Amino acid sequence: MLHFLTLNKNKIHLKQEIIGGIVNFLAIAYIIAVNPLILNANGAGFPLIPSVTATILTIIIMTTLASFIIKLPFVIAPGIGINALVSYTFIINQKLTINIALGVIFYSSIILFVLSITPLRRIIINAIPESIQIALSVGIGFFLIVIGLHSTNIIIPNSDTIVHLGKINTQIILCFLGFILVSVLFIKQKSYALILPIILIT
Repeated sequence: MLHFLTLNKNKIHLKQEIIGGIVNFLAIAYIIAVNPLILNANGAGFPLIPSVTATILTIIIMTTLASFIIKLPFVIAPGIGINALVSYTFIINQKLTINIALGVIFYSSIILFVLSITPLRRIIINAIPESIQIALSVGIGFFLIVIGLHSTNIIIPNSDTIVHLGKINTQIILCFLGFILVSVLFIKQKSYALILPIILIT
């Protein structure tokens, strides 16, 4: 019983699940800080402390529901991109109040929920060319890469070229060492390929 749990006749190794959970948490922990900062929109948007609380509760509730309903080890967290749309488009550019912005989020969520539980979702997805679907995934990944590069000052703002390379320092060197270490361990298919470099580099 200590080595594995049995669920739906599938053996689930407790050690593997714990490691996977820790790795997932470390991989998405940045959302707890980034999401409230984006929603805050430099003080014009949502207040920081309630945003942090809402972000954490959303992750806990939705991830728990995912584990029991879809039975997949997915961490479900607020999406980076939609929050920027709400803060910088709705609140800053279109001057919507926070209450109205929340109303837009609420009603759009209901529409998306209805689409998700009906065949309409699949119809809409199939109507989108595969190349665009792939491009969307790549775009989200690239956006996260840019956030990481900016956080480590590998790229910094520039008024002429939008961004340019920052000066080499200890933080940047550690970032590259961590990336190399993750890549090597991942290629060798080590279960600690992500968690060990995070601990060492930190």
